[in-house]
Amino acid sequence: MKISVLGLVGLGLAALGTILVFIPVIGVVGFFLLAAGFIVSLISLFLKGKKWPGITGLVLSVVGTIIGVIVSLVFLFAVAQGVSDEIDDLPSSSPSVEATEPSDTGDADGTDQGVRPTSAEVAVGLAAILAAEDTDIYTEEQITCLADLLVASELDNDALRAIAESDGTLTDVDAAYGFAEVLGDTEALTACFVP
Repeated sequence: MKISVLGLVGLGLAALGTILVFIPVIGVVGFFLLAAGFIVSLISLFLKGKKWPGITGLVLSVVGTIIGVIVSLVFLFAVAQGVSDEIDDLPSSSPSVEATEPSDTGDADGTDQGVRPTSAEVAVGLAAILAAEDTDIYTEEQITCLADLLVASELDNDALRAIAESDGTLTDVDAAYGFAEVLGDTEALTACFVP
């Protein structure tokens, strides 16, 4: 009995498809060849001739498809992991936004000392400023309350430092403006002056 030519064609298609599914870029072509090899091998089983090429083609088509699915899943997982790592390595937008905020950049020469003065430090400078104005109407508790308001405000660190280190005169324009803005907030001042 002669070997079935269609069985050999099915076996060849299955073998070529199995080889191609190992290459991720052209693996889709391999799946088409495996499907074609399966169909041709199945048809060859119903024709005259030796059946071993058709049976081998069928088995190789099934095994090649299973291997192809596994290789494709591993490749897709590796690509997804690489994309995930790349996304994780991208800089977040928060630091660039914070870096461009005027309140975080310091004064005109860019020398923000980075450490925000405490309420106690601001209260010392504030007391000196108020004493220089010959205003003895503020109690120590009121000065501390005003210092707390200044520290809690949106004044930058350098402006607060200028107030804290003041010897009674306030020459820093930003600090003077911020000082006037905080003292102009009547709701906040009410908490300091109403018993």
